Amino acid sequence: MLADNLWSRLPESSRVTVREALARLESMSEGREPAAAAAALTLLGWFQGFLLNDPTRGEATLRRALVLDPGHSSAWETLTALLVVARRMDALVEVCQARLERADTPHHRLMLVKAYEKAQQVPAMRREAEETQARYPEHFLANLTLAAALLKTGEEAARARAVQYLAKATQLAGESPPRDAALELWFQRGLYFGLSGQRAVARTHFRQLLEAGADPEEVREALQALDQMGE
Repeated sequence: MLADNLWSRLPESSRVTVREALARLESMSEGREPAAAAAALTLLGWFQGFLLNDPTRGEATLRRALVLDPGHSSAWETLTALLVVARRMDALVEVCQARLERADTPHHRLMLVKAYEKAQQVPAMRREAEETQARYPEHFLANLTLAAALLKTGEEAARARAVQYLAKATQLAGESPPRDAALELWFQRGLYFGLSGQRAVARTHFRQLLEAGADPEEVREALQALDQMGE
């Protein structure tokens, strides 16, 4: 499921190499130095979850890594990614909440917002997005995320507020924002235009996104939604 059955397609010689690497990581994870053991467990958890297609075992290994070294960012990121791919959204929310409780940073807050979105907890998503922007008012993604959360509610008053945060995010992005930031900003602006009845403008935004190499599935879903709305 996770690796599209990648393990079954590997030649036996490659499997032998992987098994040897896993054995070494298992041995390293039993060392006395917590940071080194956690690093080994993080790699081991990645192999188990994504290559061996065993998300349950991978999750357990990554949680062991975090017990040994709660500050191990790679273990947090790998566990988060594994839970997303395994579609364990309630566990994803729990993990993101725990990470935020340990360290309040814009990234950790935004990860929790995304977790709420994936778990379809829209009120919680909006609440956390509001709190994040209030705490980090000059953070580009905090403003853009709040705009996205407001647009997602579908409320007219919320849509009007979203314009404010889209404008602030545009200002913070500057003239030459990173490519991913620019694409996300353009996508949210397209959503705003579509929800505001300016569907021709929205279609132009989304088609330009496809030409720029944005996620085709997400953009095509937005175009399909526009078609269903009519002109």
